[in-house]
Amino acid sequence: MLDQVTVQSFDWGALMRMREVEPALPIVALTNGQQFLQVGQPGASPWLGGIDIDDFAGSLVDAAASFDADAVSPVHGDPQNGKVGDPGYVPFTTPRSWPRPMPPAWTSSSGPWTTWRQWSPSSTPRSMASSPTTRTGCAR
Repeated sequence: MLDQVTVQSFDWGALMRMREVEPALPIVALTNGQQFLQVGQPGASPWLGGIDIDDFAGSLVDAAASFDADAVSPVHGDPQNGKVGDPGYVPFTTPRSWPRPMPPAWTSSSGPWTTWRQWSPSSTPRSMASSPTTRTGCAR
């Protein structure tokens, strides 16, 4: 059964606890962008389980790797329901937000939580076929 489950949460403290309870369960660190990570603001974001993102130079990937997350799944942009070309839309997942290679064990993968492109059977892994939308994330 463990090979059929991933634990995904915006609450990284809960993910850290799940890692302690069942190390074999893959954990996925979700993020809702700057308002969630709080880059450049004093102290740790309440969502990051005691981690101050500034201790990792604002790197979502490095912060998630610090507690051995198996993947990160960021929001595509702000506002969350916006899309490229909308007035005021600011993408979060850009080449600039991934300035260096992923940790050695991480590869590109798909994540289910926000819309990046419309679902199509030919571009979506079978494991996600029940989801109406997909979004690219990073997994190890």
